[in-house]
Amino acid sequence: MNKIQNPNPSDYLKIFDKLEEIESDHPFEILFYGSRERGDYSEDSDFNFYLLASTQDQMKPGFIQKVTMALNILEKIAPVNLIAGDIDTFRLRLNLMEPTVVHLVNLGSVFYGDTHFHGFHKDWLQISKHPIPKEKLVPFINRRIRFYKNLNTRTEKEESVQMERVLTLSIQSWAIQNIKDISIQELITLDIPSRAEKMIRILYKNELDTEILSLLDNKTEAIALKKFFQKDKDFPASLKENLKSRMKVLKSGKVFT
Repeated sequence: MNKIQNPNPSDYLKIFDKLEEIESDHPFEILFYGSRERGDYSEDSDFNFYLLASTQDQMKPGFIQKVTMALNILEKIAPVNLIAGDIDTFRLRLNLMEPTVVHLVNLGSVFYGDTHFHGFHKDWLQISKHPIPKEKLVPFINRRIRFYKNLNTRTEKEESVQMERVLTLSIQSWAIQNIKDISIQELITLDIPSRAEKMIRILYKNELDTEILSLLDNKTEAIALKKFFQKDKDFPASLKENLKSRMKVLKSGKVFT
């Protein structure tokens, strides 16, 4: 069994130095979330980050690429995933109780910068007192599904990430629509891959149908494919053809039609 690697202080210093060099019109923040932040990670767990930046900065040539390059110092340990969003959209998603943002506010932390996140956390204390606005949340998630479906992917790695994201959102949409008394904690769990499937199969066993069972099986396959392609190795031709075949079958499923 391989020993789990962790970043050392010098890795973080290098990252912060590179981030400090990035020119921006407005202060930006990077949030850290997922199993690496929670502490329940395994050897192949990704580093997950969320970039909170102004629209103006995100539109600057090379801005997101520079942030990505700084964080990619951690790639020697495990794959790095970065999602970017602007302040207004984050606030909208928080008011809608969208699972990823609710996950971030409840279980995430500030990795770099400190401008908006704590304010969002205070806002959440009030928002969470209200019922989940399903009538607005479900259409929003479905629009995000369409967005990811329409992305043009260039590599098998990008395609596997796209499929996993579409399937995750599809599972969330199903749960929010079909579970009448779904709680905020369940919304958070729906955004945690290592916990979502177990919760659905146990907690929602009376509501399970062929649609959700198919989505769960396909997501398991998408995660397995993503882990293969994240290794960036020259696979033997026979294995690569097998992986491409599995990808083709998965993408031809109902969720991608």
